[in-house]
Amino acid sequence: MRKKPLTFYLAATGLITVYLLILQAAANLNKPVFYGLVALLALFIVFITARKPQNVLDFFRSMKLAVSVLIYFTIAVIIGTLILQNVEPARYLQSYSPGFYKFVKLLTLQDTYHSVWFSGLVILLNINILICTLNHLPIRKKKIGFFLIHLSIVIVVIGGSISAFFGMKGYINFHEGETVNEFQLTQYNQMLDQKIQMGFQLRLDKFEVDHYAPDYRVYVYTRSDSKNKFGMPYSFKS
Repeated sequence: MRKKPLTFYLAATGLITVYLLILQAAANLNKPVFYGLVALLALFIVFITARKPQNVLDFFRSMKLAVSVLIYFTIAVIIGTLILQNVEPARYLQSYSPGFYKFVKLLTLQDTYHSVWFSGLVILLNINILICTLNHLPIRKKKIGFFLIHLSIVIVVIGGSISAFFGMKGYINFHEGETVNEFQLTQYNQMLDQKIQMGFQLRLDKFEVDHYAPDYRVYVYTRSDSKNKFGMPYSFKS
């Protein structure tokens, strides 16, 4: 099979990203449409895999695919950096126009790292790394490092995804001698009217605050007589 150029993988990854963005919009607007598009995508993958399994395998195990996904990852991170993340709606309306805020909500750009399209890129990268790793089986001594590095990346990404989608953030306010077994759930840096049982007890026996006196020091630097050709001293003396 003739190897595809990097531009092919960039275009293919771009089309996948666009489809994921459409899925995101459908998830926010109409759940039945979202599920229908997911089913359509699954049928397409099954159909292509059944007809040309080797082509599909070559596509997913290509290093050029990994490069393409990482490029789109970089774009996603830039978006997540430039657009406010997980703040109250009033902050968005203060910073952006109502129309742009609707667009941000439509594509879940205000919560980029928990969005459908970002998760799709994570899954695509994981599939690529996993297939590349399995492609080097059986493991030889020279490839143990390669295998462990790729496997560790997969584990880290899966762990981060589990934490992002199934983890919870909360707040506890208690004093010395108190014991608590629940926390106040928070979302978008705001406390919700919902308490979650932790499944264990947390007791605060003692709380201390240490204050340190400031250490003021005065340093005096004098220039040496020797200078370099730029007229700057070679050294300073204190």
